[in-house]
Amino acid sequence: MLGKLLKYEIKATGRIFLPLYAVLFLFAIITRIFNPGAGFNSEFQAGSGAMQITGGIMMAAYVSIIVAIFVVTVVMMIQRFYKNLLSDEGYLMFTLPVRPWKHIASKLIVSVLWIVVSGIVTMLSVAVLVSTWELWKAIPDAFAKLIEMINQYFGASGYWFGLEMLLLMLTSLVLGILLIYAAIALGHLFTRHRTLFGLGAFLALNTVSQWIIATVGKIIGETYPALFTGFTTDLAANHWLLWLGVFSNLVFGTAYFAITNYVLSKRLNLE
Repeated sequence: MLGKLLKYEIKATGRIFLPLYAVLFLFAIITRIFNPGAGFNSEFQAGSGAMQITGGIMMAAYVSIIVAIFVVTVVMMIQRFYKNLLSDEGYLMFTLPVRPWKHIASKLIVSVLWIVVSGIVTMLSVAVLVSTWELWKAIPDAFAKLIEMINQYFGASGYWFGLEMLLLMLTSLVLGILLIYAAIALGHLFTRHRTLFGLGAFLALNTVSQWIIATVGKIIGETYPALFTGFTTDLAANHWLLWLGVFSNLVFGTAYFAITNYVLSKRLNLE
């Protein structure tokens, strides 16, 4: 059933994101054409002041679309969770033979998906905007030199270090989304001023989690001082710190997921 929920969620949100991505690439191409030194024909671009003004307008529009994509991504993430599960639509969603945790998981997975895709699409559009044929030809050599530098510094563990960094960023993203879900769910326990209480819950959860992390970090630092003093110079310390970050994200993410699931399972109030 989780697969069906994911399919429905992707289909519903894709109707908004895919056209936005298409518009972003369209404006990247148009902006490239009208901005001097960035397009397919520099002589055509530098022809008149009107061309440069148009290029400036296109660039502003392009940047605005990038901002809009990330704003829409965040708003959609919050709206889909609240509207589908905690508003009148919740009556329909919770009549399905699906446990609440699967609803949470489907919203979480799709939110992560669109945030990652939005980031990739934005980088590709920037590549379309600023890249040249010479730059594309230089990419393989630059990538090879980067790999060589990583291997010289980190040795065989360089690849693991990169994977650990990606895992830390991914778990941090998941943690942030689950924190928002938990705050919304806790705010929904109140019959009035739910948005205000949700914001308060967000601040409270974030403050408590940061206090716990700081306290535990202080204890670990006093017990194993070499772990922190060796950062950036001791490869083992780097790996330990990255895995501590991943573990911390998993612990707090699990707690936020449990809070959200408990509210939706035991304390749900759609009135």
